[in-house]
Amino acid sequence: MIEIRRMKEIEKVSAFISKMNLQPTQHVGYCGIDSEEIKHALSTDFSDLAFADSVIGAFQNRQLVGVLGLDIDKESKEAEVWGPFIAHLEWHKVAEQMWKKLIEELPFSLETVYGFYNVHNVNGNQFMESLGAVKSGEHSILQISANHLPLKTASPVTIREMEKKDFQHIRYLHKESFPNAYFSADEMIKMHGETQKILVAELEQHFCGYIFCEADPKFAEGDIHFISVSPAFRNRGIGRELIIAGLDFLFSFQEIEVITLTVESDNNAALSVYRHAGFVEQHRLYAYNGKLL
Repeated sequence: MIEIRRMKEIEKVSAFISKMNLQPTQHVGYCGIDSEEIKHALSTDFSDLAFADSVIGAFQNRQLVGVLGLDIDKESKEAEVWGPFIAHLEWHKVAEQMWKKLIEELPFSLETVYGFYNVHNVNGNQFMESLGAVKSGEHSILQISANHLPLKTASPVTIREMEKKDFQHIRYLHKESFPNAYFSADEMIKMHGETQKILVAELEQHFCGYIFCEADPKFAEGDIHFISVSPAFRNRGIGRELIIAGLDFLFSFQEIEVITLTVESDNNAALSVYRHAGFVEQHRLYAYNGKLL
């Protein structure tokens, strides 16, 4: 007999997700694998609703065998689906029971759900399709460790920190390359500091590209948010030089040992640049978008 109930025990949920998300057949891209990091996300940055209203669990003989969470945006009535993470032979039956109870007890009706599932997570992909969701993209998760950085080679390109004279170049290139970016060029410029850096590439005193990186030593994380090379300077290895410089900055924080990033799987140009800089594909995931109403 499976018991479905709301979850209040954040530590228990975090440990369960951490264990399950290590397996490609259970892997969900929204969640990490470090239980403390998951606990922090669930405690501080998860859902506009209370934890107990956003996460549900399945129990058999008092043992936790399933978790399903919704990272809900109350204003837009959208949610990212965390799970279902299920350690039970009747996977789809348990998933359906958890979903039904969680949705029924929400204070309002969700309109849209998003999913991000490993291509090997067949059950997760089928679950999203059962909700009427459609694939909206395929993404590669790339990773590099501090002890696998490529050797530096002689280059005429100079990589340095952003200066005031670069502002207009950065604004123009960023707008052209990322018209719908989650950070504007001016926001990036204001963020530039100790843990967030804009590095620029210069060739024969000409601005030719930039990279924006962010380090989070508290959680041993580093991100490459944006990288772009001016069209006139492409195919000269400048992208690789920028990435290596960005990695040097991120790995200068001793807490950071691994960098992980996401690239659309059909973006062959970006994949090629990252691979030449030493990144290796760890996972491939499908993104889903589903309208519930």
